[in-house]
Amino acid sequence: MLRLLQHLSTPNPQSGLVGILEDRRQLQRRMQMIAIFAPKRRSFAAAGLLTILAIVGLTDAQVAPTLSTVFPSAGAATPATSPGPVAIPQPTGPYVLFLVNGSETMLGEFNAAVRPDEKKAIDYRERGRIYAVEGRSGTDEQKRAAPKWRRTVQMLEQMLNALPAETNFHVALFFDDRIERVAGRIDPNDQQAIPNTIARLRVAIPRGAANLESAFGFVTDVLNAPRPERIVLITDGLPTTSSSSPSEGEITEAQRIRYFQLATKRLPPRIPVHIVLLPLPPGDPAAPGLYWELANATRGGLTCPANPRSEPRTHLAFVIDTSGSMRDPNRGGLWPIVIDTIEATLDAHPQLAGVQLLDGDGRFILGRRGNGAAGWLPNAPATRESIKRVLSRYDQDSISNPIPGIYNAIRFLQDKDASGLRMGIYVLGDEYTSSDPAGAVLDRLDALNPRNTNGRRPITISAIGFPTTIRYQFSMGNTGLRFANLMRLLTYDHDGTFVALPDL
Repeated sequence: MLRLLQHLSTPNPQSGLVGILEDRRQLQRRMQMIAIFAPKRRSFAAAGLLTILAIVGLTDAQVAPTLSTVFPSAGAATPATSPGPVAIPQPTGPYVLFLVNGSETMLGEFNAAVRPDEKKAIDYRERGRIYAVEGRSGTDEQKRAAPKWRRTVQMLEQMLNALPAETNFHVALFFDDRIERVAGRIDPNDQQAIPNTIARLRVAIPRGAANLESAFGFVTDVLNAPRPERIVLITDGLPTTSSSSPSEGEITEAQRIRYFQLATKRLPPRIPVHIVLLPLPPGDPAAPGLYWELANATRGGLTCPANPRSEPRTHLAFVIDTSGSMRDPNRGGLWPIVIDTIEATLDAHPQLAGVQLLDGDGRFILGRRGNGAAGWLPNAPATRESIKRVLSRYDQDSISNPIPGIYNAIRFLQDKDASGLRMGIYVLGDEYTSSDPAGAVLDRLDALNPRNTNGRRPITISAIGFPTTIRYQFSMGNTGLRFANLMRLLTYDHDGTFVALPDL
């Protein structure tokens, strides 16, 4: 097929040849995607999304009880009962491998304010942007108590407890050229595997630089027999060093992208990689799109968690991109997973009193009765049936830009005088095609949804990404990457979560 392309030129191919007579680069990418294909699991649309929402940071979701974890405070002594380093046996069968970034980037402030230069940077990949690798000072106890590191340990504990009882797991920290095996469960009957793992993580000290290449090389060289059935990568951005091309001090974003590319070459094929991407001040504009590409290529998912400080929402507005790429080409309607995702999200918020739906242009899909509190529809079975029925035949196209929908949701549905009304917005989309700079969008939303005296915003904004442009980017460009980059920072700044789904 590749040789055929060298001899054919088809500027206007017939429709039946689209997908075959592409250019060489496009076809090579398509064939690579076919080569790493793994059978998809349709049940992810609902059950998998619920699990992600419950575990990694939609703090208003009520699917599972939040686990209470006590962390050592700064200056606290290490508990005498904490287990020391041990030799971790190799897993003997299928297992989940948790790769956790144990570098000093994980000591950065989790709730740092978004800076103006970050807002400007997310429109594109600034390959000349400088990232200064800074050594962190402080005692070991202070490093263990860093907010982002504590959050990492808490999320990992929640994910381990959410695993089926018969599922084995392995946890490893990566930093510099080193891999530190923490613990694992190789016997489903081992009731102490999770507590022992968390205890060892609590006494671990983040150090060195983030070396993703060594982490993926660990999978290939050390744990390839037996192979993990899936990998969960918990990190906060692009690598800051590489085994093949190490550096110290200042590095450019182009170097970090190169480190990422070198790392992916070490990853064994046909292993789904699910990624939890924490914030990394001062910005990391290329990371969301690149990690989404990696997750999608392996049939995994990407999550950028919420700040752990928002209150449960009582009302949710869904802003839905209804453009052509969000529609099933075989039937013309929205992809069925869009409706399934809305239903799963509503299931994750059983306390909801009101719901509304807008398209990307800001039109109300189900209509509204008024402004403010009067504009909401009751979260009742009849409303949910109407949502499924109307969305299944909704034929109003919108542009691939959810910002007008977000503006109208805030403008018409926010009610500052309604006691107890806590509003949340969910963006469902796949592209950002507007010519408006992302920095200007974030400034406008910052004015519409300002923080109060407690540092919280009255409205949380979350987003769910659908992999249409990531999956078919050979024909649709970087608009999906722009969406991921914008949504990561927008949702973080407005106390929400960005979840990128693995499949349609």
